[in-house]
Amino acid sequence: MSAHGNPARLSFRLASAGDAILASRLVVAGWRDSYAGFLPASLLDGLDRNPHHDVEAWRARIADPAARTWIVTEGGGDIGLVRLDLDSSVPETRSELTTLYIAAERRGMGIGAAALRFATGEAKRLDALPIGICVLSGNAQGRRFYERHGARLIGEREVFEWDGLGFTEAMYVMEA
Repeated sequence: MSAHGNPARLSFRLASAGDAILASRLVVAGWRDSYAGFLPASLLDGLDRNPHHDVEAWRARIADPAARTWIVTEGGGDIGLVRLDLDSSVPETRSELTTLYIAAERRGMGIGAAALRFATGEAKRLDALPIGICVLSGNAQGRRFYERHGARLIGEREVFEWDGLGFTEAMYVMEA
């Protein structure tokens, strides 16, 4: 790993309302990268206008007192986003990692693993373990990432429909 990709140079700062544009951009780019070829192009193309992913939605998420959102920084540059919701929708869990996105050019350098360790440490500090994690079932790379880091699959559930196609997510539990 190069010095530029050294997770020791990472820092995590609480997001503010001014970070909503960055958060939306990172999540939309992450979905477009992760789900190209799996989700319909019509869904991916319109994500930046989708009320679930737009800037206003991220302003509301960042302001939510029942969650924590952090910006991942490296050398002063913002490169990722982590969000821990203290009101989990995953059975058997006390919190849910709803967001972990790293800018595409920074992936594969251990930054995602460092962000996951950070989120787990924060959940422990907040007495919010175990953590629930949901990944769209077709995201094999994302599923392998969480499984490699100790997440245990507990089931699947249907989450949305687009153009007559149903999509499911895999639910995981991470103890620590």
